Amino acid sequence: IQADNEWNWFRWGEWKSESNLYRTRMHDFVRDVIQFRKDHAHAFAPTEHGEGMDFSWKNSSNFDMSGDDWSSKVVMMHYYNDGDTGYKEMAILINMERTDVSFSLPTGRNWGVVVDTQSFFDDPMNVSEVSQSDNIRLDDPIPLSESTYTVKASSIVILEDQ
Repeated sequence: IQADNEWNWFRWGEWKSESNLYRTRMHDFVRDVIQFRKDHAHAFAPTEHGEGMDFSWKNSSNFDMSGDDWSSKVVMMHYYNDGDTGYKEMAILINMERTDVSFSLPTGRNWGVVVDTQSFFDDPMNVSEVSQSDNIRLDDPIPLSESTYTVKASSIVILEDQ
């Protein structure tokens, strides 16, 4: 059932305002995500079936998904090199729970955070530049030194082997 109330209305006036901090940052975020997808077409959009990177579905403990894992709102997609493809490995951590979830990461890699959609980066107190989203870092991923990563509630994180 849909409701016609302010929770479902999109406030176009605020979005169109040139002074809207979020408008510029959202534009930059979407532009950079599109660029990331283009740069990683070998994983996300191979030209032929069977080409591209291999991937596996994992739970937050880094085990292959099975049974009840498939009804969870938490999943990791691990894109890995099975052979000498020359592509960097990636891990996409998805947490659609309303609480934070700690993921155990595949070991033997130097992971860097490329995308983290958590709302912390949208808080004006945490914004480094008005026109740049800190939710995506194509040129300078944040290096991880731990073998786990906590994904905030309702967030998606993309890690890439550095």
